[in-house]
Amino acid sequence: MSSDRKLHVLVKRIDPELQGADDEYAYDLECPGPPHCTGWQECDQPHEVGGVSAANGPDEPLDTCECDGCLVCSCPSLPWDGVEEFEFHGVVHTWHSGYGWTVPYNGCVVREHDLEEHDLLLDEPPGRYLVDAEWPEPEEVYLELVGPEGGGE
Repeated sequence: MSSDRKLHVLVKRIDPELQGADDEYAYDLECPGPPHCTGWQECDQPHEVGGVSAANGPDEPLDTCECDGCLVCSCPSLPWDGVEEFEFHGVVHTWHSGYGWTVPYNGCVVREHDLEEHDLLLDEPPGRYLVDAEWPEPEEVYLELVGPEGGGE
């Protein structure tokens, strides 16, 4: 993790309305926002240049390529050929195998995934805690407890 990257803060506090319940704590998540909270999402717009579809991605030949895997392809070179990032319809896209051309995620990747954040702080006293978020796939967000905020990072 880069030392200049800000982390999410998970706040555990006593909730007077929950006193006497099994879990009498409330939890709040503070997001550091972009560029520290980043992710990607699928883009449902067409991806093409000059009428040629880029749906196959940066490393696949055109559907119309006639060489069928030949060592030296005589098909025209495509501007997105071999690159993982390319601009379509005015937005920089990143290729993610299995998902296609993706765009930056709008919003907080942690907050949008309805995680059980309190499980991280089950044995911790009320306070403010730094958590690191990892988002390898759109359906998977993992949180790791780093420690108390200001705890000598």
